[in-house]
Amino acid sequence: MGTTDVGPELNELAAAFEAPDESEWLALVDKTLRGRPIDTIVTTRRDGIEVGPLYQRPVGTVADAAGFPGQAPFTRGVAPAGRAQGTWDIRCVIDAADPGTASADALGDLTGGASSLTIRFDQAARRGLAPGDEAWQAAAGVDGLLALEVDALDAALEGVVLEAAPVALDAGASFECAAELLVGVWQRRGIDPSEALGAFRADPIGALAAAGTLPGGIDEALAAAGRLAARTHEAFPDVSALGIDTGTYAEAGATPTQQLATMLATGRQVLDAVTDGGLSLDQALAQVTITVALDADIWGGIALLRAARRCWSHLALAAGASEAAAAASVHARTSSAMLTRRDPWVNLLRGTAATVAGALGGAESITVAPFDASLGGHSDGFARRMARNTQLLAQEESGLGRVVDAAGGSWYVESLTDSLCTAAWETFQQIEGRGGMVAALTSGWWGDEIARERTATLEQVATRARPITGVSDSCSAQASAMEPASAIVPTPGWSWTIRRSPVRNRLWSSTSKRRAVIRQVLRTMRGCGLVHLGDRRTVVRFLDFLSSIEMHRRCAPMRRSSSCPPGIKGIP
Repeated sequence: MGTTDVGPELNELAAAFEAPDESEWLALVDKTLRGRPIDTIVTTRRDGIEVGPLYQRPVGTVADAAGFPGQAPFTRGVAPAGRAQGTWDIRCVIDAADPGTASADALGDLTGGASSLTIRFDQAARRGLAPGDEAWQAAAGVDGLLALEVDALDAALEGVVLEAAPVALDAGASFECAAELLVGVWQRRGIDPSEALGAFRADPIGALAAAGTLPGGIDEALAAAGRLAARTHEAFPDVSALGIDTGTYAEAGATPTQQLATMLATGRQVLDAVTDGGLSLDQALAQVTITVALDADIWGGIALLRAARRCWSHLALAAGASEAAAAASVHARTSSAMLTRRDPWVNLLRGTAATVAGALGGAESITVAPFDASLGGHSDGFARRMARNTQLLAQEESGLGRVVDAAGGSWYVESLTDSLCTAAWETFQQIEGRGGMVAALTSGWWGDEIARERTATLEQVATRARPITGVSDSCSAQASAMEPASAIVPTPGWSWTIRRSPVRNRLWSSTSKRRAVIRQVLRTMRGCGLVHLGDRRTVVRFLDFLSSIEMHRRCAPMRRSSSCPPGIKGIP
């Protein structure tokens, strides 16, 4: 295993134990396997990476390839001390077609514990269709918000304090128009550009991959992304303009290695377009937010996030960026490819596994899809609440974000991270050899590569070599293969009561007068150096703390429901 000088006291303690011997372990394995070779317990991941039965410090290893937190290659995280207060940004997706329903969902999520929102525009917008034509009429209001004017987006965000709750956009090909709508809302509400928070998430190559075509062509879309990045850099210091979302590829069947290669190839081409538009490389990198899709593979998800930061750092440094600019801002979301329509309750477990991977992997923000998202239609309030509470329990009760790179030092995780980086870089070079990401997409080659992996995965599912809980393994005969979202009712049983802070409720769903007071509080605290522009959760926690003192003074302690099992507490 190797020895490490950890101080005289610990060395003395370690001396009392006999050093493990690998040959003895192998002898026990041989006895257990009854003569079968040890290779019989070696498994292979989807991307061809073998998983052995034992991992230990590589022989001759001196330097730690993962480095230190807050330093290149940022494998262990982008901040030296980890997340502020051990928390990450809990982000919820608003995808209702009607602005009134969208507003209700937004306020429900924010008062229920979320800290930011993603506004998902409808299919017509994401495909860049012109309003009024036949194709637009068929896609308008489908799977997202129908908003053609500032009034509609403003109504969808009614009651939301935009200086405290950042808004990210998912608009596909219409990223430029969607950004103008959000800027219009900020202007209408009198929000100073220096106080605006959010992400436009322009991803023209991702939009091309999702829709197959772009109005005006990819060259014009890349140029528009460059213009948007330049304007954002000049006007909005706490807003990012560009996004690279590998989820589209993952949900089409891409392996983690292919996700990382897509991130690198897309990033290289987008950064070229943005720097051609006038920004320096460091300025362009500051405009990029990366999104990766996580499934129920906890260890694979942790390694994917660590590898994403390392690969991005290597790309940025190789292009000549400064070390500080090479730190990637990574958002993690649950992959819809892992959600099942039969026995959808199991999706709660899958979402929990992805949350654990995102938290331990060091994601700055995480989105967990409601467990009924695969059933079609609009998710109900119960499903949205369970998605939020999954993260709240992991963050507040379990404290998964309090340790920097908690999985670091596990030789399996370190080995898997290294293998993903190596394989992803090789695949990235193959994409570059074919002319770059756009050429690989338009030629059909990259789609064929992903389709081959998808076919192999479906064959494993069909033969139960890759079992799916609730569908092909441990399934219930009473489970329905298809249920409308409105028909899902929670099974009677234990539950817990969540008492929300009245101050937090007033913060998010305030009147115009209260919003003005909150803006003044934020400005005052920032002016005094008590809170950073982006550290919104510090303000919310401070107000919650004052509220808890008031609640305690009035002798109104938090209560648990009588049906709550021991150890489950209410979430403030």
